[in-house]
Amino acid sequence: MREELSKAEQTRERILNVAIREFALQGYNKASTNHIMEQVGMAKGLLFHYYSNKQKLYLACLQKVLAEVQKELDQFMQQMPQDLFERLASFLRWKNQLAIDQPLTFRFLLGISKLPSGVRSNADGMLVSLRKKNSQLLADYDQTLWDPKVNQKDALEVVVLLFDAMDHKWVQQMDADALQDQKELLCYALRLLDVLKVGFYQAN
Repeated sequence: MREELSKAEQTRERILNVAIREFALQGYNKASTNHIMEQVGMAKGLLFHYYSNKQKLYLACLQKVLAEVQKELDQFMQQMPQDLFERLASFLRWKNQLAIDQPLTFRFLLGISKLPSGVRSNADGMLVSLRKKNSQLLADYDQTLWDPKVNQKDALEVVVLLFDAMDHKWVQQMDADALQDQKELLCYALRLLDVLKVGFYQAN
């Protein structure tokens, strides 16, 4: 019985690995379950033995990707700088390195923003933990360098807008199939962070 379960888990893993690649490269709408099972080397009917439909398959892929990314993000967050802008710059470098080292994972995560509404509503529930971690980036930082005239709540909203804009640029790069060139976008984001740092911190 254990051997049968082990084989079933191995089959699930093979299907998920191929499906993650398919969803990352093609997006949810264009991803083909036929193509996934061709790549796995199994009849399509067996896919629905493990995952009842395309949406369930996608959500299983999302769960796998999130588990892997959150493990790496946890490691990053254990050594975050106290200076907010150093922290955000480090996070951008971490995210940029993720795009370089794990381009399929990165593309898969970017594709979340383009999910059909029905799938997105189910995916949102799985993203709660990741969003909580992201919010921790903007918490418990060193406030001693901040200009007392700056409203920090408003300043953090500006930071969030910047990061939203960067995600949008990454999606544009993905659509143009240009994610392999990350250096220029990273440098651009770091320059903008420097501008905000100068504006929000006290002059030396």
